[in-house]
Amino acid sequence: MAKLRVTTKYGSTVHDLLQEERKIKNSFFKQRLMSIRLVMDGNSATSAAQIIGICRQSVSTYIQIFNSAGIEVLLERRSPPGRTPYLSFSEETEIRNILTESTPNQEDIGLEAHWDTRGLQYLLEERYHVSMSRGEICDMLHRWGFTYTRLTYRLKKADPL
Repeated sequence: MAKLRVTTKYGSTVHDLLQEERKIKNSFFKQRLMSIRLVMDGNSATSAAQIIGICRQSVSTYIQIFNSAGIEVLLERRSPPGRTPYLSFSEETEIRNILTESTPNQEDIGLEAHWDTRGLQYLLEERYHVSMSRGEICDMLHRWGFTYTRLTYRLKKADPL
């Protein structure tokens, strides 16, 4: 197997990489820079991988990225996009306002005086054309800081004799 070579077309030296490595707090990015620096010092990819404690193929991949695009791309890590939310930010704020300022009776949803997941599920389907399960609605309300409270009766005080 041919020995890996690190190009210096981006002007990075071993000393520059060491200084950059000391600045970085994230250990994942430190490993990337350390692997480049060790190979620049003359170590093979296998020995650099053993020193750092990662796979040899990872060192080879880091060197290919560094050679083709430089240190900026090497230190870039994109997060996965994730699931798109059911509601937009404006719709969320509107629903929060509805929950805090009105009742289902005022919103023409039912005769109830309090909100529950069934009423909110109906509101979401009618106004926003969003179909969510009641469990997802509970999770959403919990993320927003709402808590479940049970209605209780308030008894009148007895007349003193």
